[in-house]
Amino acid sequence: MIPTPASPPSNTAVVEARKLVKTYGNTTKNPVFALRGVSFAIQRRDFIAVMGHSGSGKSTLMNILGCLDRPTTGAYLLNGEDVSRKSRRELARIRSRTLGFVFQSFQLLPRLSARANCELPLQYAGAPGFERRKRAEEALVRVGLKDKLDRKPTELSGGQQQRVAIARALANSPSLLLADEPTGNLDTRTGYEILALLQKLNGEGLTILMVTHEHDVAACAGRALHMRDGLVVKETVHQTPVDALQALEAWKAEEAEREALAS
Repeated sequence: MIPTPASPPSNTAVVEARKLVKTYGNTTKNPVFALRGVSFAIQRRDFIAVMGHSGSGKSTLMNILGCLDRPTTGAYLLNGEDVSRKSRRELARIRSRTLGFVFQSFQLLPRLSARANCELPLQYAGAPGFERRKRAEEALVRVGLKDKLDRKPTELSGGQQQRVAIARALANSPSLLLADEPTGNLDTRTGYEILALLQKLNGEGLTILMVTHEHDVAACAGRALHMRDGLVVKETVHQTPVDALQALEAWKAEEAEREALAS
């Protein structure tokens, strides 16, 4: 079995960023600021979008929240624990047991089946073979790929590959899912299908932070943080987020109308 950390109190924020600063180069003479004092919190069951142009700091922020990097100053609390000064080995352990990652380019190993790709993070976490297989299959069923367990990425569509990537992120039961441009490589229809899946998972209790530069994608989240020049310059609360399934049906109707006019 994978060791599971003690669950934090239900009122503890999943993420608390306190004045995060990240600089590169010489930190005393002309430092380059990627983050300039970012503060915000993500509560359990939140679905947050982070928006910003290239160079806004959103990728740096994602790396820190994903325990892939550490801030120069400031504090990052994950489930109430300050992880901003942890060693690289400790951060790797946190990543494997607490976080799930979804990338724009899927990052699946082409020679492995969907099931084997989903087993990888469990293998790194030290889970025995029978548990890896069981949890990988459960995750794939959860994202609607019950009949694709043994398919390799080359035998799957782009949307199906992204579903495998999401299942892989779910396999270790993360407290936070980090999705970096999850619809960036997908067409409109498939993008809405992936957003609908993320909304479904969020409705089941999964906390999600999604990076995107598309306003219609961010509108599917409950809240959007807008970044510029290493700062969160605006926060938008979506009282009624766009329902991705409804948006998909509306898109289908528009496509059918365009095809009818063209024929």
